[in-house]
Amino acid sequence: MNVFHFLHFSFTQLSYNLVYSFKLKNLETMITITVNEKKHSFSHPITLLEVLNQLDSVQNGIAIAINNTIIQKRKWPETTLENNDDVLIITATQGG
Repeated sequence: MNVFHFLHFSFTQLSYNLVYSFKLKNLETMITITVNEKKHSFSHPITLLEVLNQLDSVQNGIAIAINNTIIQKRKWPETTLENNDDVLIITATQGG
């Protein structure tokens, strides 16, 4: 094998490894969550507040639970969701 073939092989292998690594990394960061029994996928880690904004959800008069644990409103911006989290948004209503 001459130097050109060696360099070509090395470059091809490096390119393959980089692409493969990039695909794996993106698969690892892709998360799927369930919000009120509907699945949503995101290509990066996302906070609870960001999910509410992306879903155009109201932010007043609601309570939110992640995996059956109530999350205080002040913690929404810092609460990062994980793959397969189950989010329940409960809207307050009036009536009797």
